[in-house]
Amino acid sequence: MNTRIELIVLEVVDSTNRFAQGLLQDGVHVEEGTAILSFFQTAGKGQKGNIWESEPRSNMLASVILNPDFLEPTNLYLINQIASLSICAILKTYSGQEFKIKWPNDIMFGEKKVAGILIENSIRERKCTQSIVGVGINLNQLSFGPYEPNAIALKTITGKSIESIPEFTKEWRDVLMEYFELIRNGESRRINESYSKLLFGLGEVREFEYDGTRSKGVIQGVTKEGYLVIKIDDQIREFGIKEVKHLFNQENR
Repeated sequence: MNTRIELIVLEVVDSTNRFAQGLLQDGVHVEEGTAILSFFQTAGKGQKGNIWESEPRSNMLASVILNPDFLEPTNLYLINQIASLSICAILKTYSGQEFKIKWPNDIMFGEKKVAGILIENSIRERKCTQSIVGVGINLNQLSFGPYEPNAIALKTITGKSIESIPEFTKEWRDVLMEYFELIRNGESRRINESYSKLLFGLGEVREFEYDGTRSKGVIQGVTKEGYLVIKIDDQIREFGIKEVKHLFNQENR
C-alpha cells in the first residue's frame, strides 16, 4: 500500500463527495486512493437523498476517489461490496466484534446502524471513469436525534473514543484499497463470498415493505448487479435499491 496517498482534511464542507467531484471537474490531478475527510458536513448525503446526521468532530465523514475503469458497468456493485467489507473490517479491528452489511448501504451492529455508504459513479463510453466512495462511520457520538433512532457509535460498543479521526480514516482507506486491488486482480468471487457471509438478515425470516404492502420473507443473497434476492411466499424475487425496505421494530408499532 502506498502510504504517500493523500488525505485531505477539512474543518467543514457541504459534502465530501461533492468536494471530490469538484476536484475532478476542475481537472485537478488526483491520485487514486486520495481521501477527503471533513469534521463536519453542512449537506451530508445518504442513500436516496436522505440527510446524514453527525455532530462536529465526532465521526468519520470521508470520501475516497477510485478509478475502476477496468470494470464493466454491470459489475460496479463490487465497489459497494468492497466499501462495505472495508468498514466491517476496520470496525472489527477496533472492537473485536462482528458487523453486518444491511443491503444496500448500511453497516449494522445487531439491529443498530453504525455506518452508511453513498457511492457516485461517473460513466463514459461504457466505462466507469471515476467512483467516489462516500462513507460515514459513527465513532464518538453518543446520542442521535429522531432521524436516526437506530444509530449507534463505535464508542458505545467499545467504551473507548477514537482519539485521531484522521488516522482512523487513513487506516480505513488503506483497507479499502487492499480490497480494491483484489477486484483489480480478478478476485470478484472472493469478494462476493465474503460479502454474502456478512449480509444482514441472510437466511432469516424478516419483514419487508414493497409495492405499498408488508410481507415476511427470507433474504437469499445479492446478485452481481446489486439486486436483493428475497424468497416471499415461496417465490424468489429480486429488488432494486428503491423497491424494498427492511422493517424494524419501531416501524411495526
